Amino acid sequence: ANFVRGAHYPQDARWLDRLDENGMVMWCETLGPNVSAADTIDPYFLKYQVQQMNEMLDNAMNHASIAIWAYLNEGPSGNNASCPAYQMNTDLIKSRDTSRLVSYASSEAPPKDVCFPAVDVVSINGYPEWYDKPSAKTYWSAFASYYKALGKTFLISESGVGAIYEWQDNETAVPWTCAYQAKALVDIAEESISDSNVSGLALWHFFDFKSTDFVVTGNWENNTHCDYLPNVYPPTCGYIDVNI
Repeated sequence: ANFVRGAHYPQDARWLDRLDENGMVMWCETLGPNVSAADTIDPYFLKYQVQQMNEMLDNAMNHASIAIWAYLNEGPSGNNASCPAYQMNTDLIKSRDTSRLVSYASSEAPPKDVCFPAVDVVSINGYPEWYDKPSAKTYWSAFASYYKALGKTFLISESGVGAIYEWQDNETAVPWTCAYQAKALVDIAEESISDSNVSGLALWHFFDFKSTDFVVTGNWENNTHCDYLPNVYPPTCGYIDVNI
């Protein structure tokens, strides 16, 4: 691996130091999950978006690892009314740094995303063979070809497959087994490497984590077996206590 996507918030300078020292390429983005179309036309929201963008640039500008500045993860880029806010972010970045690329991670499959002209690199979050049913090759090659025809560089900014740690020796490679996860990740990686229209891949994500013990209505993953199991170490879904 030579590329890390820092999501979904600016990164600690000590972490950026480690990336610089090890020759890694870094994507650095402002805090921004769950931004709505209403946010992008709200002067109050935009005021603080500008502030946090400047703070991120101040913090990370001199780190050699930074290759891409980004913003508004999975934002309302399918809404024409939001595109001026996307352009505002790009213009702010370019006013301070013309040496790096600009992008945002979109969850809108083409042709739904309408704000992509604002950025240098079109980046899509997608989960073929997991949330989305098509094969990785069918899924990603279609997206990459679409943006290639429009003269845009294409990056897979988020993709991956979940698995349960204890399900390593199942007889069949069904979803949530480690065997299924491994096969799907290989499919995604092979497509990103073999397709000349795909410029990079970020897998979500690089360590296991435990989110919550509570079932959230509509949250598919929290209605599965991904939970603490008695007398099992390490616990299902590696857990990091953020209160330490």
